[in-house]
Amino acid sequence: MTIFIIMNEQGTGPILESRHHEGLQPERKNPIVFIVIGIFLVMGLGAFFFVSNEDQEQQLIADIEAQIAELETRKIEKEDAPLVEVSIEKEEGTADFFYKRALERDNQKDYERAVEDYTRTIELAKKYSTEMWESLNNRGVIRAEQFSDFSGALKDFNKIIEIELNRTDGEIDAVKLESSYSNRAYIKIAQGNNEGACDDLYEALSYADENSMTFLEKKIASVCE
Repeated sequence: MTIFIIMNEQGTGPILESRHHEGLQPERKNPIVFIVIGIFLVMGLGAFFFVSNEDQEQQLIADIEAQIAELETRKIEKEDAPLVEVSIEKEEGTADFFYKRALERDNQKDYERAVEDYTRTIELAKKYSTEMWESLNNRGVIRAEQFSDFSGALKDFNKIIEIELNRTDGEIDAVKLESSYSNRAYIKIAQGNNEGACDDLYEALSYADENSMTFLEKKIASVCE
């Protein structure tokens, strides 16, 4: 609380005259008493501010120490080299990594190494993922067209059909089945198994959309009739 002390004209002490009763002045008090009281007030306020400042200083020191400790913790985590190396190694060993590299090698006609990466993708990819389906399909096509490995190609297309027909989530993908039956039919034609090829072409037709239906009907007419 701020105390306003108004001095009289002579500067000898406070004006104690009531504004409502001009001319009526109470008995004068000893000014020494007020001086002593003022000194105690000043000392008390000084002690209060000293304690407050000391508390603030201690709190500030505690906050700084806490921040330093936090920075040291982050520094240790950041400099933990083995964790970083493990993270990089894990990224390079994922199905997505091998799948993308397989596509790149496939486009570069590096078929042997593309098959290796497709194989690694199949080993790591989720069962119903696009990576699994396309890796099996592309590996089957490369095996048949580039290496005349018809037996290996049949295994890849058989695997796609098996996965889709035995899905536990009930979400059978018609596109995957149509393409796999069609590809398997081509392999069987190359092996001279027209009867088996016709069975697969009819199966493919049952899953076909409008875009591929006409093409399959023509293929059936040329092979099966």
